[in-house]
Amino acid sequence: MLRFGSSIYKLIHHLRNPKRGAAMGGIRRLAHGLLTRFADGFCVYLIRPLEVSEFAMLPLLTIAALFSVSGGLSAPSSELAAPHPSVLFVADHGEHILLRRVPGAECSGKPRLGRDTAMVVCAPPALEAEAHLDRIGQKVVLRGPGVACPAQVVGIDLVAWTDLESGPTGRGKAAAQAAWSHVTYDDRFVAARVRSTGRRCSGARWAEVLDEARDGTLQVGSVPAATEVKAALAHLRQHPGHAEIQGRYQAETGAVGPWDEAGELDVRVLPAAEGHYVFAGAQVGGCGEFSADFWVIWQVDATGRYTAVTDADVVGGWFLPEALIERPGARPTFLDAHLRVEARGTRYEVVEDVAVETWACPC
Repeated sequence: MLRFGSSIYKLIHHLRNPKRGAAMGGIRRLAHGLLTRFADGFCVYLIRPLEVSEFAMLPLLTIAALFSVSGGLSAPSSELAAPHPSVLFVADHGEHILLRRVPGAECSGKPRLGRDTAMVVCAPPALEAEAHLDRIGQKVVLRGPGVACPAQVVGIDLVAWTDLESGPTGRGKAAAQAAWSHVTYDDRFVAARVRSTGRRCSGARWAEVLDEARDGTLQVGSVPAATEVKAALAHLRQHPGHAEIQGRYQAETGAVGPWDEAGELDVRVLPAAEGHYVFAGAQVGGCGEFSADFWVIWQVDATGRYTAVTDADVVGGWFLPEALIERPGARPTFLDAHLRVEARGTRYEVVEDVAVETWACPC
């Protein structure tokens, strides 16, 4: 679920060069905020001309951009006062828990490089730090496929990702400062810094907070047996969404076999209190080729009956759930490394997305 950034955004870094001096700071932030919003996210090279009616909106856009890129001028939002979820996403090879996305937030101190070579870490804006002080001291378990690692929150940081495709050069203070000049506007998070008890937890995807009210039980999935893979694939091919792609595949390529055989198939089993859930999905193609992806999650009862609970319409793209959060009397929440997908009314929806941008064009 990585998003592809625009070449326009890279032009902003000329304005954001710290050597231009403090006098350029306001102009850099304004240009950065406005131009980022014009970028459409898919290797775009031109901005369409503004309609005459849109010029009237420029003063409002300017004011909005000034406040959005100020990095802490406004009071904490109501989101900060919301109840803490007890399962959160992990980053930086198990050393940080992502608490809240804060686009445009600025460092309150000197930056340093994270364990993730594309990540920069520093002190967060004061208001953000104060809003999350109650996290310090919390005990957590960092979880992932085959990973269960006890840890404790020891601090609050601001973490951000750069658009440097090969990462920063070196690991010292100068490299960290240079990397900060390349952090992306949206990919900045207030994060809890954790210390594990005895070992590092590089395979962790999520953190379970232990010493507060639980909002569900985290169940991590597993790779299924061959018989379950065969059954899941049969159900996937019977789904109308798979059939629609099959028709396009045959029309565009002239092939007669199942379209999923031309790509990669993934199947996961997610345990539950009653029965279990099975995910099956396939994705094919690349640049200049027939491309498609589709997936389904079913609930499987004790008799082996499959009942579909959601499919690819949820996110409009690829999703590979690796865990679920189970709550008594409620439908489960599904998690991959970046997305939280929850039941809303009669359908599932993405309610949290911590994916970061990649600046490499896919072709």
